[in-house]
Parts: sequence; structure tokens; C-alpha cells
Amino acid sequence: MKKRLAFFLCVLLLLVSSVALADYDGPKLRVGLAVDQFSAQVKSTGKIKVVDGSGRTTVLAPGSYYVSVKQGSLYADQKKLAGNMVSLLAADPKNPVLVNQKKYRGALTVLLNSGKKNLNVVNTLPLEQYLYGVVAKEVLPLWPDEAIKAQAVAARSFALYSINNPKYANFDIRANEMGQVYGGIEGENANT
Repeated sequence: MKKRLAFFLCVLLLLVSSVALADYDGPKLRVGLAVDQFSAQVKSTGKIKVVDGSGRTTVLAPGSYYVSVKQGSLYADQKKLAGNMVSLLAADPKNPVLVNQKKYRGALTVLLNSGKKNLNVVNTLPLEQYLYGVVAKEVLPLWPDEAIKAQAVAARSFALYSINNPKYANFDIRANEMGQVYGGIEGENANT
């Protein structure tokens, strides 16, 4: 009886742990979308919540705005924002926030650089979701499946290396040829 109970508990533990691992999308990756820029365009067809460094939330009406650096501070158009960092959130997930005309999964953060003259826009998301927007930009979706799988392994390995060997202060990897070409949601393809 005790052996059966122990066996049953082991099987149950294996099932629970495999279900938990199936939902795991890997470590969080911080992707530098706009690096060392004076401004970045953000827009949405829905309201945009801007949460500044003090925790104060400003709600922007649907439309297009520029987040910029002026005199060492962050601004959303002409509205000064508190702190060196702001989070951009879609008030309604059906109307995501676009950065420089592209949609992204995960969280969007604008950070004032240490010299307070430029900003970085960073997209933080799980590694596996990041790969959706990378692999199709690094290989053609019509390539053989094995070549696409190999590219996914290479892209995952490079992203993990970037997380574990930081090169930048505010993000892990760049979203262009200086890191891996990352197209966000529009860069995704079902074949990759």
C-alpha cells in the first residue's frame, strides 16, 4: 500500500511539474527598441496609461505622441513626466501601444539615459515570445523547417548569452543588427 501511494505521489508530482514548465516562457528579456534617441513616437487607437517614476498615472487620449528629453526630463508631448523612467500601458489590450509604428508584446518602458540627454525605449518580455518576432526576421519563413529550428536555437542562445553577459545598462539586447533583428508583433510569422 505504501509503495502504491509513493508511486502515485511521484506520478502526480511529475504531472504537476510538467504542466508548470509548459506554461513557462523562459526568462524575461529587455530589448532596446530605440536607443540613445532624443524622442520616440508612441501611439494607440485606445487610451495610453503613462506611469511615471513617482507612480502617478497620466492617461493620454487615443492618438500619436512623442516621448522626448528636454532639459534633462522626460516629456510626453508638452507634458513633463516625473522621474527617469515611465511605463507605457495600453488601457485596453485590444488597442496596443505602438512604438515608432510597431506593436510589441510585453511591457514598454522609457528610460532617461544617465547623461539625461537621450532616452531608451525598452520592451520587456519572456524569451520565447521574443523569438516569435526574431526568427522570421533572421530567416525566410519559406526555408526548410530544420533551418528555421536551427535559427531559433541560435537566436535563443544569443539572447540567453546577452542576458547573462550584460553589455548595456538598461537593456539586454538591441532590436537591430547590433543585436538581433526584432520586428515585434508585425515581424512574426506562423511558419517560424
